[in-house]
Amino acid sequence: MVINLCDLQITLFGPIGVMTQFHSLKLIGRETNMHHKYKGQCHCGGIRFLINCPDPVDIWKCNCSICAISEYKHLFIKHADFALIQGSQLLTPYQFGSRSAKHLFCSLCGIKSFYQPKSHPDSYSVNLNCLSNPPKVKTVTYFDGKNFDESLASLMNSDYLMPNF
Repeated sequence: MVINLCDLQITLFGPIGVMTQFHSLKLIGRETNMHHKYKGQCHCGGIRFLINCPDPVDIWKCNCSICAISEYKHLFIKHADFALIQGSQLLTPYQFGSRSAKHLFCSLCGIKSFYQPKSHPDSYSVNLNCLSNPPKVKTVTYFDGKNFDESLASLMNSDYLMPNF
């Protein structure tokens, strides 16, 4: 594990060699008229984070095997608008299928409060259910994760704009 306290860049190497980076605490104090700060955590509170995003937000619901079973509500947050403030040592990585997404679970309570998705390489997917006083939801996009590549290509070729906060 490497921690650079200047910009809180944390690199984790899990038991399966997964590297994940969490970037800057610069978002603290960066709230604007259109963006607000929200606190999030896993069930036990061992993992805590801050995000900066608009209110209301657009989310995705996915029917893939891992999202459907947990009712995960995807809120995509740019890396610069995410700060892990506690619990990096508790994050346990898990990958399956193409091994492109880096799912991160709390090793104490088992909750996945955020992860690095395959669909949005420049963002984390934060589980809206893990935010305290979450923003209102403006739009829900139902994503066919069982047919991931075809669904993503179809979405990219439509008028849909990927969330870009």
